[in-house]
Amino acid sequence: MLSAAEAAFERGRRIAGVVLAPVAFAAVYLASDGLPGPGRTLAAILAAVVVLWVTETLPLPVTALLGAVLAVLLGVAPAREVFAHFGDPIIF
Repeated sequence: MLSAAEAAFERGRRIAGVVLAPVAFAAVYLASDGLPGPGRTLAAILAAVVVLWVTETLPLPVTALLGAVLAVLLGVAPAREVFAHFGDPIIF
């Protein structure tokens, strides 16, 4: 059971993640002019996912899959290529 102070901290940490993840995405995307299009987008996705990992806004497995899903949705790579590593026998 969490104390009132711990519950407030947890709530603040999660709110910070919701606010800072899009800010980190935008900041890295705008700051990485030297990268080609897909690299620039992937760097921004990585920044947002790192913020979500650190703040634990979402469960860690969800955050890990979110990065892969965003890479597909934002056109960094095709789904077959992105998700191929999730079915690799070495992983399992």
